[in-house]
Amino acid sequence: MTDLPRIDAVMISHDHYDHLDMRTVQYLASTGTRFVVPLGVGAHLDEWGVPKRQITELDWWGSTEFGGLTIICTPAQHYSSRGIFDYKATLWSSWSVIGPKHRVFNSGDTGFADHFQKIGKRFGPFDLGIIRIGQYGPGASWIYSNMNPEDAIKAHFAVEKRRTLPVHWAAAAVAPARLARTFPDRPRNPPGPAVVASAIIWATVGRPTPRGVEMSRLSYLITTRSGS
Repeated sequence: MTDLPRIDAVMISHDHYDHLDMRTVQYLASTGTRFVVPLGVGAHLDEWGVPKRQITELDWWGSTEFGGLTIICTPAQHYSSRGIFDYKATLWSSWSVIGPKHRVFNSGDTGFADHFQKIGKRFGPFDLGIIRIGQYGPGASWIYSNMNPEDAIKAHFAVEKRRTLPVHWAAAAVAPARLARTFPDRPRNPPGPAVVASAIIWATVGRPTPRGVEMSRLSYLITTRSGS
């Protein structure tokens, strides 16, 4: 972080741990970075000691001006939580940034839905779309809140983008499909059939505070085999 130039502003899509890290936020806040966040996420930053003057909370379709740019909080199809009892307690979003010459769209974490077309009609065409791809299954619940490559292509055209930058692929292995690719040798282990059961157990310890440990994450890969 210390090797980066000063960052003027950060847009946060939601409060999942892979998108909102306490120590990173605290460091950036100490350099004067401004944070633009969906409704409710500002409470985390406030608890971590970020000055209120550096936090801007927005609802969907709300906007703020910064450095000659219009930053718009736009919809997404996802969810939020940092523990066991706060499911969907804060808002999640995509972001549209409109400047005097260029427009950029960031999908945030999302599944494919009609919000892409609505955003494209209101604020497009965009010069660049930063589109999230990954953690998409198998299973309907994964594809509801995440996009596979085919859905990302549909999003590219729906939101009216000239270019797309795919992100979030090859990141943390959470979805079962990603876990299977993490261990590519499993299907080639002869002889006989193999049954691989994978589970991730996330254990939340305490609550996020500036002085405490945010979260203790315990990941277990449970593997069972039958036949030999």
